[in-house]
Amino acid sequence: MRYFSKIINKPHAIITEVRNGLELISQKKLCTFINGVLDTEDPELIIKLNKRPDLFSTKPWATPYNWKMTEEGINLLKEGEKLGIDCRHIRKEYLMKLVADSKPKVEEVEEVLPEPEKVEIKEIEKEEEIIVPKPTTPEVKINYKELMKIAKSKGINGFGMKKKALEKALKGVI
Repeated sequence: MRYFSKIINKPHAIITEVRNGLELISQKKLCTFINGVLDTEDPELIIKLNKRPDLFSTKPWATPYNWKMTEEGINLLKEGEKLGIDCRHIRKEYLMKLVADSKPKVEEVEEVLPEPEKVEIKEIEKEEEIIVPKPTTPEVKINYKELMKIAKSKGINGFGMKKKALEKALKGVI
């Protein structure tokens, strides 16, 4: 029967010990895994190997996924090296972010134009009713950091103020 060990990069031996209290009387080497593989038919050894399923298995252990060995990973590493990024110990997601940030960005600016006013005419017993929808204005969201910069330029110390309180203080100044 073929057994596989988790330790594959060095010889791994199974040793039995006979002890008298803390004193070691004898040691006996039962088997040695070479490159993580052992072929045996010894029933006693099979019983001992089956007691430790966390170390020994009848199926080969799955090798860990290494993104650097895939075709996509190799191309990503080449791009990172061209940019001068140290790619020895780097996560895939972080390297992808660095490569994406280094490429020039083309910003697409979409102007929000108000739709032309729609006029609906309904006839209700010979009366004409015109419905004109109100034009919608896009809401501008300003984050907290920008509010702090504006407050600082206006001379307001907004340190420790919440966003709504800071907005009220700025409305009073402006």
